[in-house]
Amino acid sequence: MVVWKGGGILVAFVIAAFGLLVGFGSGYLADATGNDFFQTNNWIVGVTLILSGICCFFLGKLINTRKHVDEETGETIITKYDNSFLFIKIEYWGFILPVLGIIAFFVNMNWI
Repeated sequence: MVVWKGGGILVAFVIAAFGLLVGFGSGYLADATGNDFFQTNNWIVGVTLILSGICCFFLGKLINTRKHVDEETGETIITKYDNSFLFIKIEYWGFILPVLGIIAFFVNMNWI
């Protein structure tokens, strides 16, 4: 079963990319503070999800709607595409991921 349509797989790639960026960036702090830095600081997951959500919103708006100008008539044609991940459009992940990120700030993530 395919869980994405069109460019929907980009949601997973965006989350992974921001996870790596925030992980490497906070890795410098982990060296300075101790070994269990990632287990005791929930903000890493929160920041990753919030940044990923912002990026997914604008990415979804960019790739789901295209404007073309017909050369013969000069008319603007708007073409809408369906790019989704887990059956949810990419730009909607821009609302879901930040909410999950805010929840991650307050939830104990030691079970991961």
